[in-house]
Amino acid sequence: MSNTTQPGLNSNLVNYKYWIGLGSFLKFGSKRLSSLLNLNPDVEFWYNKAEVNDFVKANIPLNIAEEFLLHKSKINLDNLINKYCENNIEVLTIFDETYPQELKKINNPPIILYYRGQLTVDYFKNQNCIAVVGSRKITYYGKESTVAIVTNLVSRNYIIVSGLALGVDTIAHATAIDQKGLTVAVLGHGLDLVYPEQNKQLVIDILNSGGVLMSEYPVGTQPLRPNFPYRNRIIAGLSKAVVITEAAEDSGSLITAEYARKQNKTVYMVPGNINSSTSKGCNTWIKNGCKIVTSPDDIEPESQSVSKKTSIGESHKNIRHAYLQKNQNPILKQILKCLSKEPRHIDEIIQQTNLPASEVISSLTLLEINSVVVNTGGMCWVLSKPP
Repeated sequence: MSNTTQPGLNSNLVNYKYWIGLGSFLKFGSKRLSSLLNLNPDVEFWYNKAEVNDFVKANIPLNIAEEFLLHKSKINLDNLINKYCENNIEVLTIFDETYPQELKKINNPPIILYYRGQLTVDYFKNQNCIAVVGSRKITYYGKESTVAIVTNLVSRNYIIVSGLALGVDTIAHATAIDQKGLTVAVLGHGLDLVYPEQNKQLVIDILNSGGVLMSEYPVGTQPLRPNFPYRNRIIAGLSKAVVITEAAEDSGSLITAEYARKQNKTVYMVPGNINSSTSKGCNTWIKNGCKIVTSPDDIEPESQSVSKKTSIGESHKNIRHAYLQKNQNPILKQILKCLSKEPRHIDEIIQQTNLPASEVISSLTLLEINSVVVNTGGMCWVLSKPP
């Protein structure tokens, strides 16, 4: 591991261990870390010297500040660093030269990224990235489409980005490796784990082929369901475009597409049989104006106008006001009543609403896509600011 420089914030070298220390506290998501660094760019200060009042001055809620200090008192930083070394995990911050420039452009980029692999300064400079994602329940048609598209993209020197899930993601990574290309897997858990377990060999193959595993979650973070929709903004953020080869109406890959749309990225969908449930998501997006892929050569993000957003469903203008003033969905309304400008942990929301965890997670994701709520990191949620 190497020291981290902070251009624009601190010209001095900052030891990576303090980034590890701050990052180990899950409730310090990217927005809260930004608040700390904006007030004082000295990472060592925030980990070693800051008191409750210092955190409060940086707009960190009092209870969160107290929780962090308690958390810090219970961990051994040297032992934590050893876990990163034992698992060959490196630490990258948004201030490093190696940090992907494309990712810096998105709303709420991760301040800290953890990675495995040979990530050089030129890794993301020499080749553009395209995300290829889709359904876990892949059909033969979806597999053929994914292989054809990835093979074509690798021949044009694109890095293939995906999420290591079963189905389309697995085929996308494996095909990139077979074609002697590079692939990046963005994970929703700590890099000391492999999830799903069936992809242990694929992880080895990705690393042996020069690929990279990447996550914003520290070691020990389990593959919890709320993590995956949130990590999808990184998959989209790394990429010039997002291609979905097969997706049902409720596919998580459509969350990646929605993030890409909000990031002004081109979204491509492969059309499918109108009677196939695994293609309904793609077909719906195409019907609403998304780019259609009938040949791998259709994917040319450089020539597309990425400033034009695809309109999927109703306009998002004043959507928060509409939800708060009048909403016919009792579950969404119930969840919104739990939220305010102060972050609420998902466990609190589940307890207060007495709703199943899966229902709360899917509802929060829907509300986030519609700009009604914001995930502040660490599975905490707030109402978005009024439009």
